[in-house]
Amino acid sequence: MKLFRRNFLYIVVLISLIIVALSFFSFPELKKTIIIFGIILFFFSFLICYQLEKNFQLILERIINYSNLISKGNFQKNVFDSTLDYLNPHISSTFQDLSSNLNDLFSSLEKEKNELEAILDAMSEGVIVVSRNGIITLINNSAEKMFQLDEDYLNKPYWEMIRNKQLHELISESLENKTEIKKEINVIYPEEKFYFANTISLEKPSEEIITVIFDITEFKKLERIKADFIANVSHELRTPLTSIKGYSETLEDGAFENADEQRQFQKIITRNTNRLISIVSDLLILSELEGKDTLFGESSNEEFETINVNEIIKQTHASLKRKIKDKQIEESVELEADLPQIKGIKFFLEQMFTNLIDNAVKYTESGGKVSIRSSVNEGNVVIQISDTGIGIPKDDQDRIFERFYRVDKNRSRKIGGTGLGLSIVKHIVLVHGGVISLVSEEGKGSEFIIELPVK
Repeated sequence: MKLFRRNFLYIVVLISLIIVALSFFSFPELKKTIIIFGIILFFFSFLICYQLEKNFQLILERIINYSNLISKGNFQKNVFDSTLDYLNPHISSTFQDLSSNLNDLFSSLEKEKNELEAILDAMSEGVIVVSRNGIITLINNSAEKMFQLDEDYLNKPYWEMIRNKQLHELISESLENKTEIKKEINVIYPEEKFYFANTISLEKPSEEIITVIFDITEFKKLERIKADFIANVSHELRTPLTSIKGYSETLEDGAFENADEQRQFQKIITRNTNRLISIVSDLLILSELEGKDTLFGESSNEEFETINVNEIIKQTHASLKRKIKDKQIEESVELEADLPQIKGIKFFLEQMFTNLIDNAVKYTESGGKVSIRSSVNEGNVVIQISDTGIGIPKDDQDRIFERFYRVDKNRSRKIGGTGLGLSIVKHIVLVHGGVISLVSEEGKGSEFIIELPVK
């Protein structure tokens, strides 16, 4: 603007001097008048120049202010006035169109950003995005939980924020080779977890690495349970079969000539045969339970009927009363009188209470106590079966519902357990839409608490 004013003044002064010089030679008698006219012309031109500069300065300031408003995200059309049209009749409309287009563009980008964040946060898989320089640019909620990350991790090197050597090596190798890499990752703290990570390398210009992490802990547990199950079944069946085969061969070799030995061997064969029958029977029950729809499944099951839980408890207790009396165990049965009825399968509920009460009697020494209670709590029928027996060590309590898992294998086999009883109990509770929990202390006894929904 100063350059414009200076050039404009130069032109006015030059024209004024030319007019005055010509006037001196052409009209010498009007010299005084011409000088006065030249001075007036000079000052008048200066005023016009000053006003023009002021107007231009005002317009430029408004253009700068409007540009600042747009850069700050203010896209309202009413902020632009018609004074901008002083220079050009289309300036204000151009700014309005620019503001409107930018508003639409930023609204679209904001919508896409929110949708992307919502999708990433809703994903159960972890997502980590790292720039080509190793700087973290994005992490979703699942990844934060997987690796115990603080919120202040963005724009920081991944090797400082993620404390997992296997993941470091995976991202580093992917950044270096710019290739897709798949790898299993193991996390020990605060609990053991297994993850499967897959990296994706983006092309230029970003050249970022996207790491998608899947939680495969449950699959690993299922693999372990499956392997344990096969090994346990083989072992549980092989032991009695080997015993039966051995004593049968002994009888074939002439042991039948001794009547006492013959009776002893026959008892052993019978006991192991009964054990095989119990194992196969329990396996069939488990298989049947796994094929059942739950009480609250989509498809209705005609096997579910209205059941009085107290009646089943009384029948089960009566069938085991002789065993309780033989071991000289004190018993306590407290059943709520107005216990509501539930929907269930009678055969399975009888099996469940038989297994739990029988276990309580088996693992309680003579002179101990077994208690059975029923009550109602928040719309659930609650059954508590407790004993003062040997109890269950804390390290074993998370695994007692697994198939063939025993706390004391020798003792369990000695008293005739198959190792499937509690697994059957858990499946029966699940089929009926309930939950089962355990409270136990080694050497002081155990209490199983079952909650079955009324509705």
